[in-house]
Amino acid sequence: SMQAQFNDVNQIMNGLILTGYNSLFTGNDSLNFARSHNVNLFYRDFNLFNFTTIFAGLTYARTLDPINNSVQYLGLQQVFSPINAIGYNDSISGFVRYSRKFKNLKTDLNVSYSYLTIENTVNDILNTNNTFTQNYRVGFGTNFEKWPNLDVRYSFRQNDYSGGRSASVFTTHTPSLELSAVFLKDFVLRVDYSYSNYGNPCSDTRTSFDFLNATLEYQKSGSPWIFSVEGLNILDTEFIREDALSANLISTTAYNVLP
Repeated sequence: SMQAQFNDVNQIMNGLILTGYNSLFTGNDSLNFARSHNVNLFYRDFNLFNFTTIFAGLTYARTLDPINNSVQYLGLQQVFSPINAIGYNDSISGFVRYSRKFKNLKTDLNVSYSYLTIENTVNDILNTNNTFTQNYRVGFGTNFEKWPNLDVRYSFRQNDYSGGRSASVFTTHTPSLELSAVFLKDFVLRVDYSYSNYGNPCSDTRTSFDFLNATLEYQKSGSPWIFSVEGLNILDTEFIREDALSANLISTTAYNVLP
């Protein structure tokens, strides 16, 4: 398929907008619209004999005359302005999801990849930013009708960033578990816990944060009413960290978690 990306009014206006304590944004009234080509492929398979499910997909997109932000440094100040970049933006992503149920056991495996290339300029010098993201997750769980059920998962995420000015890698390891138990016939207890270890493999500094949530539900047999008590962030985790690649820099940011 082919699509056109038209300009936003903020991208073509004249004047300066203060977007941060050291960053400004100005429009560009000579922008042309961008065009993108998209290809999508999907596969799915349901096997009712051995309770196996497979999903897979592949997506590719190329944007011609892409509208990206250029950067100009004026001392400590940064001035961003949209341009029709030379060349094109490319993105490709794919995923595979596999799950299977046995009598009292279930398993699942998820793998996904994405690669993104963006062209822009930094101080009028052509710059290419690349982002490569890998996600892996494997899980095992029980499938009892009268006994408590436990799901255990492990996920790994890696972000590789590179540009004309720098390159960096960030990884996140996240084991997690979820417990669901019915007791006294009418009560259901659900507890989930996750632990994340985040950082740059080339650095000795890593950050860890974890979350514990719990829900207790009560529904009398035959009643349409459900009463529940929920506790979120029971361990009082104060922040999480995430990383990103912008027009001119690679950043890792701490976000406060609301109580």
